[in-house]
Amino acid sequence: MIWIKWVFKINSMRKDEFIDFVFLDSCAFDPDNEKEAAAIDQLFLLHERNIICLEIPFAVNEEIEHPNTPYQKKARALGLIRSIGLRPDQAELELFLKILAALTGNGKRENYRRDALHLYESSKYMQDFITHDKRILRRRARLEALCKIRILRPSEYLEQISKKIQSL
Repeated sequence: MIWIKWVFKINSMRKDEFIDFVFLDSCAFDPDNEKEAAAIDQLFLLHERNIICLEIPFAVNEEIEHPNTPYQKKARALGLIRSIGLRPDQAELELFLKILAALTGNGKRENYRRDALHLYESSKYMQDFITHDKRILRRRARLEALCKIRILRPSEYLEQISKKIQSL
């Protein structure tokens, strides 16, 4: 029954109805402070009203589907469009490796592979990426230059999309 609801939601969406499309990091589902929590609630409200389209990158979907993921996070993600896994060509693989290197710094690459996949996928589809992951945000300038996307906290994205809505 849940699957049918999800498919119906996807089929009822028309791409020309939305003002913007944006990918969510899994940490955006459980913000670390009240300001970000209020912003993510507002973004979900805009999504429910078909003003913006919140989407889940493939690797985030894997995190959400993990057995240890809290039910509340899974329930909130239920109605969102999820991308499918990608098979990158050589140039895309090189971009992914550059993203991974920029994100990893002196850390272990395997610990940041999924985050690099999120950013790579956002870059491929040229969609903004909403997160409050401190490591990604600390390296934001370098990652945005590599990915050619904006990496934003929920509150930053809400501020920008609100201006866009008011200008219509």
